[in-house]
Amino acid sequence: MPFNQSLRSRMLLYLVLILLIFSGIGYWSTGRLLAHSQHNHEQRFAEADLRRLQTLLHSQQQNLLHTLLDYSRWDDTLNYLDTRSSAYLKSNYTRDSLENLGIDLVLFLSTDLQVLEGLHLHDGRLQTVTTHNPLWQQLKPILAQRSQGELNEGIKLVLWAEGTAVQLAIGPITDSDQSQPAAGWLVFARHLDAPRLQRLQSESGVAFSLQANGSPLPDTESGAQIVASDLLKDCLGLSDVRLLISRPLAAQSHLALAERLQLGNSLLILFLATLSVALLLEHLVLRRLSRLQRVAHLHQPAPGEQPVGDELDQLSHSLHSTLNELKHAHRDLYAEVRRDALTGLGNRKHFDECLVLFQALQQRHDNMRTTLYLFDLDNFKLVNDCLGHEAGDHVLQQIAERIRSMIRASDSAIRLGGDEFAILSISDCDELGMQTFAERLLEAIRQPLLIDGIRMTLSASMGIADSKTGMSQDQLLRNADIAMYEAKSLGKGSVAFFSAQMHEQVRERMSIEQDLRAALANGQLEVWFQPIVDPNGRPLMLEALARWPRNGTLFPPDRFIPVAEESGLIDELGMYIARNAISALPRLQAVQPGLELNINLSVKQMLQDDLATQLCTLVDSAQVPRRLVHFELTESAFADHQQNLEQQLFNLASEGFDLHMDDFGTGYSSLQRLQSLPMSALKLDKSFTRQIGQGDERIARVILSLGEQLQMQVIAEGVETETERRRLQELGCPLMQGFLFGKPMPEQELITWLRLHSASPAPATGISRAS
Repeated sequence: MPFNQSLRSRMLLYLVLILLIFSGIGYWSTGRLLAHSQHNHEQRFAEADLRRLQTLLHSQQQNLLHTLLDYSRWDDTLNYLDTRSSAYLKSNYTRDSLENLGIDLVLFLSTDLQVLEGLHLHDGRLQTVTTHNPLWQQLKPILAQRSQGELNEGIKLVLWAEGTAVQLAIGPITDSDQSQPAAGWLVFARHLDAPRLQRLQSESGVAFSLQANGSPLPDTESGAQIVASDLLKDCLGLSDVRLLISRPLAAQSHLALAERLQLGNSLLILFLATLSVALLLEHLVLRRLSRLQRVAHLHQPAPGEQPVGDELDQLSHSLHSTLNELKHAHRDLYAEVRRDALTGLGNRKHFDECLVLFQALQQRHDNMRTTLYLFDLDNFKLVNDCLGHEAGDHVLQQIAERIRSMIRASDSAIRLGGDEFAILSISDCDELGMQTFAERLLEAIRQPLLIDGIRMTLSASMGIADSKTGMSQDQLLRNADIAMYEAKSLGKGSVAFFSAQMHEQVRERMSIEQDLRAALANGQLEVWFQPIVDPNGRPLMLEALARWPRNGTLFPPDRFIPVAEESGLIDELGMYIARNAISALPRLQAVQPGLELNINLSVKQMLQDDLATQLCTLVDSAQVPRRLVHFELTESAFADHQQNLEQQLFNLASEGFDLHMDDFGTGYSSLQRLQSLPMSALKLDKSFTRQIGQGDERIARVILSLGEQLQMQVIAEGVETETERRRLQELGCPLMQGFLFGKPMPEQELITWLRLHSASPAPATGISRAS
């Protein structure tokens, strides 16, 4: 084995290098320690001088305030404000008196902070101060923010103005007994210019300077400069004037001598240590390794592999390779069971472990709390249904990338399953901060996606819950799930924070859902009808409405219908109402021949592929002409499902049904879309009907004109007053619906109503455009 590859030669070389390095480190650190100690010693002296200077300047400022109060709380000064006598100024504010007092600016202010008189001692001459004085412009807004109580006590300030520090004192102008309220304010100012600073340095024996806060400080990186500084204080706290002491290190030459002595000691220690350790290694290690090398071969290289280094290197290489393989396998296995295979985010196991860790950290830090952001994608099922599961997977991967880009390194992003994601965060963030982060994340999710050449936009609904001490993992997840459910009820892309009241709301929703499911199974829901009449009050159509007698009273539809939509019961409820309403139509036509029936369809019903087939079967089995059955769909339904709904509308129209657009004018329809749809009638929303009663008929007039141009009848909803009916009739509205004509009523009550209002048979409306 070559000498330069033998263990002995390399150990000796490394030994020398190591001892050389440690000696160098010792030499360097000792020198730095001495320099640091000396630097700290002189730094303490500088800071002591700094405190002494602060005391001196504070004493000067306090004396300035006392001097000012002697002048401001004086009958002569108070009389001056009334008489504005120049004799007062000439006798009290001469050049000599101001120089003796160390004052170079005097201002007399009114109570509303207007300058009444001002004197400025400049270059040995007294000058009048104007309101444009830079110091006054800087001082005025500060005084305007002070309360009268503060000004009455007298305040002292330190400002940086016109390139120099200025000491100011402000006090009330009142009588000598201070029995009268302040008639104005007196201001004394002292510019700490070069001559005054020179006198202060002579008095204190310390060289210093004053500079504006924010000005660059002397460089201290070299260690050759001692710098001590602090902001001067006044009645407002820290001022914008910095007191600075900067001087060179005094003991630089002594440090150089100490470093040379230290270098000699280090070299001697290096030589002795190298010799001693080399002898010990030779006796205790190297001789034994040489014998071991002769009697054993520790590593057999793989075929084609050349041995590298000495015996220990080869053994180390073999052990290192084995350990690396085990480490990589363990790391991969550990990460695999905690990572979602599709998105690369954490999975449920990772979520559980992070939650345990975060809650443990929360117990150690009272101000921290664990926050769970739980959200899923709105209408993600449509992506899978329309574009396929592969496209859906691409969507989830892009959403995961956006989530990763929004969170901190300390946060954990998890895919819990399907399109449901979670973010675990531990911080001291308040609810406003959580709301801000949630909105930023949802905005990132809402950015357009490009999947297989198709541009789409998705939203997400988010629930937020934070963990209290001792809260279980399941409880935190359940709270976030409840909040997410609440967010979905608020509309797509919403955020909701968990609150204790939500538990009650969830229990109530579950109770409503269970009772509604039982009511549908037992046929306990009722179909009521509201008449649609011509302007003379003759019934021409009926709108079928769901009513639920629950616990002895009618349960409001606006409470149970959303529950039906969220729980998936809306399909069953819709078919239940349609089936019972269609079966009742022949009985009602026996009283009023030619009656037509309007049935509401939900968005979820419209998304059923076999909806047209189901409705045709219902209508045909009741032996009712299809042209007498109309289906209503709200305009807002087109916001998210335009393409699918349009195809379903054409399917229904081709089967001979008339279609009405409900709540027209409140949704998202464009005129171009409206013209392309097979609609027979528009229903004027009741909000526009109410505006007619208030004298504003502009929107109603436009919709009626639009219906006429598109050959669609217009049905006005919510007609409740004779004024509304009469004006709608004058505008040419052919059909009306509202409490003025008849409220929703069950079948038997409707039959009685029809007999009272059917003096003559009603003519056919002839409103079909699709048939």
